[in-house]
Amino acid sequence: MKKLIIILSISLYINPVYNQWIQQTSGTTNNLTSINFINENTGFCVGSGSTIIKTTNGGNNWIILTSPVQVNFDYVKMFSPVNVIIGSLGSNLIIKTTDGGVTFETIIINIPSYEDKLKIQFVSFVNGFFLTGSSIYKTNNGGT
Repeated sequence: MKKLIIILSISLYINPVYNQWIQQTSGTTNNLTSINFINENTGFCVGSGSTIIKTTNGGNNWIILTSPVQVNFDYVKMFSPVNVIIGSLGSNLIIKTTDGGVTFETIIINIPSYEDKLKIQFVSFVNGFFLTGSSIYKTNNGGT
């Protein structure tokens, strides 16, 4: 009986923690691969099929943005509510916005096609790295 009471007590504490995750409606059925928030309200999420979505109310609603390229995205990093970098490893490119996603600039990354593309990482809006299986590439001008 004592074990049953302990188990019931533990389950009462565990269950509320699990239930604090609430699924949000993204507005897309495409696979989503990366998400980044600059603050508690403003965030970008990207994925397959050129998917770019943005929220300005903490994820309660998502706005579908228009991509300038038809690729699968797998990286997004926000540096302010308006300065965002989005990357596609498979397509060797990044797109950048300085107006919160109204417009984008496309930048091709010149990496040899035989290199495996593993990771994109920007530490600021201009300083970034592109990791392949055997090399590290760096930019200090935003990739332009």
